[in-house]
Amino acid sequence: MKQLGVDLGDRRCGIAVCDKDELLATPHATLEVRGLKDAAAQIGELCRKLCVEQIVVGLPLKTDGKRGERAERVLAFCDLIRPQVQIPIVTWDERFTTVEAYGYLHQSGKSVKEGRAHVDELAATLILQSYLDAQKQKKA
Repeated sequence: MKQLGVDLGDRRCGIAVCDKDELLATPHATLEVRGLKDAAAQIGELCRKLCVEQIVVGLPLKTDGKRGERAERVLAFCDLIRPQVQIPIVTWDERFTTVEAYGYLHQSGKSVKEGRAHVDELAATLILQSYLDAQKQKKA
């Protein structure tokens, strides 16, 4: 099943996709967005274009595991996009994925300035890959 991973930000959304066998998530794009409605419209269009069957959206929980303002924003985004795509939307704990993404970029020798263009799609990739790995564990 083709899935789309989303790292929702205020100005940018990182996008990742997985192969049909659900083995590997790969970075796809970073979208420039102007609010939740714009993000929902752009991602909805991308889902139709790529024939996506499920969306995995990173849910930024607080370190104690509770929902905060950022998590509520993601849930509002899910409510906006759901009628546009009519496919399953899953939220997935994304704590520390942006920090992890910056760590990978630093290890690859990219500066913070160079990395900003890719950190969102890399975070989306980490979110989606984490979800795929957890689903494989459940099946095992």
